[in-house]
Amino acid sequence: MTNQAPEYQFFNPQVLKDITDNDGEIMLEIINEFISSSASYISDLENALAIADLKKVNFVAHKLKSALKFMGAAQQADIAQEIENVAIHNAEASVHIRTMLNSLKINLVTEEAIDYRDHHLNG
Repeated sequence: MTNQAPEYQFFNPQVLKDITDNDGEIMLEIINEFISSSASYISDLENALAIADLKKVNFVAHKLKSALKFMGAAQQADIAQEIENVAIHNAEASVHIRTMLNSLKINLVTEEAIDYRDHHLNG
């Protein structure tokens, strides 16, 4: 039986390896930062939507998109990009953005990042 890394549906460790030149210490730092900030991004987005602050929605979605790209969560980064675009171009975007937020599955990206960190970076 081989000790192969599990396949992740949302988190792509190879992207992180490529970005960091496979530096485990830097990877650990990036994963921990993502884990600690991802929930606040979603909370910030929901709060901005509640008061129809689409400028803030755009700003937070942009930060979230970048974080998701580092995690190799391309599909979720695309959704964050779409949220960013809708917030800029559509004054009645709240309902559409809430639907997209639900499809982000940020908690699943976070769970997979935690699993990878715990099994591959915390010796």
